[in-house]
Amino acid sequence: MQRSPVQIKINGASGSLTFESARVKPTRAHIRRIIHPFCKVVLQIAGEEIQYELGYPSDLIPYGPQSAVFDSFLQKINIGDIAIMEINDKQFKVSLADINHSMPAKEYSDEDKIAQATTLRELGNEFYKAKKFFEAKQAYRNSLYWRKVINFS
Repeated sequence: MQRSPVQIKINGASGSLTFESARVKPTRAHIRRIIHPFCKVVLQIAGEEIQYELGYPSDLIPYGPQSAVFDSFLQKINIGDIAIMEINDKQFKVSLADINHSMPAKEYSDEDKIAQATTLRELGNEFYKAKKFFEAKQAYRNSLYWRKVINFS
C-alpha cells in the first residue's frame, strides 16, 4: 500500500510530497526516532550524503518559508523511504539515511533554550542587515519558539 501524498503551504511557499517507496506502518525503530524541530538528520540526495539541521540555514534550500516546508516534509519521512519533494519550482528526491537523536524541547535546560534563541535572533539580525527579510523572519520565528518553551516541562 502506497502512502498518501502531502500538500503544504507556509507563508507563500508551497510544496507537495510523494513517496516513491515507503513503509505504510513505521517499525519500532522508527517510533523511537521521531524528528523533532531543530534536530540533525542525514539525507541522501542525488547519491550524496548531506547533513541537515532542521530550522537552520543550509546551502540545500533557501532559508525561510521554503525551508519551513522542507522541514515539515522531513518530519513525515521514515528512514529508508524515498520521497519526492516539490517546493515552489525545485524538486528533490530524498532518502532519510539517519536521524541524530534530538531531545524534545522540554528536556533542554532553560540556559540551553536561551542560547538557542539568542543564536537564532542574532542570525535573524544578520539576515535583516543584509536585507534578506524572509530569512530574517524565519530566524526570528524560530528564536521565539525557543523563548516560549522556557520553563516548559
